[in-house]
Amino acid sequence: MPASPLILTSLPVNESRDIMRPMSSNWLTMPVTLDYPFAAEPRTGDGSAIEIAPGVLWLRMPVFASLPWINVWAIKEEGGWTIVDTGLRSAQTIDAWQTAFGGALGSAPVLRVVVTHMHPDHCGVAGWIVERFKVRLWMSRLEYLSCRLMAADTGRKAPEDGIEFYRAAGWDDSAIGRYRARFGSFGEMIYPLPASYRRISDGDTLRLGGRDWTVVVGHGHSPEHACLYCPELKLLISGTRFCRAYLRMCPCIRRNPRLIRSAIGSTR
Repeated sequence: MPASPLILTSLPVNESRDIMRPMSSNWLTMPVTLDYPFAAEPRTGDGSAIEIAPGVLWLRMPVFASLPWINVWAIKEEGGWTIVDTGLRSAQTIDAWQTAFGGALGSAPVLRVVVTHMHPDHCGVAGWIVERFKVRLWMSRLEYLSCRLMAADTGRKAPEDGIEFYRAAGWDDSAIGRYRARFGSFGEMIYPLPASYRRISDGDTLRLGGRDWTVVVGHGHSPEHACLYCPELKLLISGTRFCRAYLRMCPCIRRNPRLIRSAIGSTR
């Protein structure tokens, strides 16, 4: 077991394996070299898995060309599995999960689905899995409600308030054009969430796989992003909290010192 916590992030790191140093005063620009402990990686989209700690499996689901895969996790329970994050809604992702259910997960049922945050690459097939296994979705309140709200915009045109906001954030005409074209597509990337869910909050202790996992909420990348930390395993499932794309994806944060301080403070 590592001496310091092992951080499990959801996205690919670059070839130099740089990562943000969240505790540094100049964390936005300081690269550090990852201690990357695994010689092997799961193959993307074939349902394979690698055990990265006792009872914790690492799988990869396909996303799209610019982001080829997303990391997701399965925690072994008595009589089944807890799934943490799910991948984007697509036929390829569903096929990969079907293969994993019958292979790496040993045909044991899913007992719950935990979603770190509302972005479609994390919650895209959560609704499908909970519907298939008749289980509960676990999610923070703002992530669940924000996801339902954005899905409700499906098919609508981009609002003028949104266009003004992104212009103020520094977007040029080309970026605004892409925003107009893509607005209203959020709901197409997710399987509908269930009508109810179990709320998780900062500081909660979840009993997963016979061990305690603490919910650690951070703000900025998404409204109420929930990481999961297991002190016994010294393992942090961090979603997208520790990725270099974190601020590039959020122009409102980059332009607002108050939000930058909030994002940094909630990462400590």
